Amino acid sequence: MRKLIFLPLLFSLCSCVSFDYDTDRQIKEFTYFDVEEKHISWEELYSINEINYFVYIYQINCLHCNEIKQDILTISLSNLLPIYFIHYDDSVPLCGTDSGACIYGTPTLLKISNYEITKKATGSEEVKKTLIFELGEHFKNILFKIINIAL
Repeated sequence: MRKLIFLPLLFSLCSCVSFDYDTDRQIKEFTYFDVEEKHISWEELYSINEINYFVYIYQINCLHCNEIKQDILTISLSNLLPIYFIHYDDSVPLCGTDSGACIYGTPTLLKISNYEITKKATGSEEVKKTLIFELGEHFKNILFKIINIAL
């Protein structure tokens, strides 16, 4: 019975995601400038005032970053998940060069929980899998709250 409630509710929640359209009624392509206020530096990695959030590390000319660019920007701009952005530069430590927090390359998605990295996904496929899982968890939590209120 819960599965029957879950699917229609999931589809209705997904339909709440808004997309921007240009004048030709085509879906607008977002750019990193659209999330400029969500850009942070590597030094600010743990300074976000949230318990759980994500940090997406990218390069402008990275082929794999560009493959998932619209997906990650749409999720961030729709406020489905709290995602912050770091443009990769020399201040971001590569693993093997630093014993602390580091990345293996771009794209990388970090999940920060209680000021610690709890998940690190590197590469476009791993980032997509992580986003799908986290969105599922997010919607599942919303559904449980709705069901508990209804009961």
